[in-house]
Amino acid sequence: MIKNLLNSIYKDAAILNARTGDFKGVSHSYLQTMLSLRYDISNKNIFVVLPNLYEAQKYYDTLSSIIDESKVLFYPMDQTLTSMMALGSPEFKNERLFTLRKLLQADEKYIIITTQEGILHRQLKPEDYERSVKKINVNDNYDLTDLTKKLIYDGYQFNYTVERPGEFSIRGSILDIYTHDYKDPYRLDFFGDTLESIKTFDVQTQKSMNHITSIDIAPLNELFYTDDLKEQALQKINEYFTSIELSEKEDKKLETDLMHIEERKRMDSLSMYIEFFNDKVTTILDFSNPYDLILVDSYKMELNEETTDQDLLTYGHTMQGNAFIGLNFKIKLKELLKKIIYHFKYIR
Repeated sequence: MIKNLLNSIYKDAAILNARTGDFKGVSHSYLQTMLSLRYDISNKNIFVVLPNLYEAQKYYDTLSSIIDESKVLFYPMDQTLTSMMALGSPEFKNERLFTLRKLLQADEKYIIITTQEGILHRQLKPEDYERSVKKINVNDNYDLTDLTKKLIYDGYQFNYTVERPGEFSIRGSILDIYTHDYKDPYRLDFFGDTLESIKTFDVQTQKSMNHITSIDIAPLNELFYTDDLKEQALQKINEYFTSIELSEKEDKKLETDLMHIEERKRMDSLSMYIEFFNDKVTTILDFSNPYDLILVDSYKMELNEETTDQDLLTYGHTMQGNAFIGLNFKIKLKELLKKIIYHFKYIR
């Protein structure tokens, strides 16, 4: 019945232009209902792309109330310049990482709500994410030196006492880790190389709370790398910028960024260098099994891209050069338009 209803909608020439895939003259509530119906009969993930965060949040909230909220994922992204200047939301980043890992599990179908910026944003390869997750089990053997190296690669910072997510400490045979995935940190107690126990503990009192049998350790950021990959990327970055005449401001920024890459600090400001860590053009779409891709108000996205291009030119003027705005940290909208299934346009 639902399939027949959708087929009749798709055949309605007053609503759908079969040649271009453009829906016209329909409301957001109409589209949201149709998306929920499409989800019910589809065996694929459905990516729904909105022109801005405000509209994406509304679609996420509405669809979460129509279908099982655990089947609706959010992939929010800040504006390009906001991300470049490391002013992006940590909550958005954690939400993106959660969504990417859910997609990699490939055990459910989802509706993924994202924005124009999100769908165009380049990522590391799916296999990089798959290799990056390490499951830690009680009674298994581990080398503390290797675990510490893993945490550093994942973007964790050492502190003598963990106080906030993203920190770890090591005291003798005890390793404390504060991940972003749980509200309390974990305390791993070793006897030799054997992990005897994992407990959560209170940051303020340091008192142990719940016993855990296993935890997953995964990167804190969307850019993560081993020392070998870091050296390769640094060489590529230096070769790229050696061929460009840099302004004084650009030279100072490059020097600072290279130091941050070396030390794995301020990682949120380094996503513009993604092409040097992954020469394959990879986006969130590459993390999904077969999918439907649906754009809502794509004409607004075209206007947004023009605005973003102007913002980047302004940034280049401020930096007194265009070295950084030429980096390929996102794909162009026209490349995305080649992949879409339907456009939803002219929303009333």
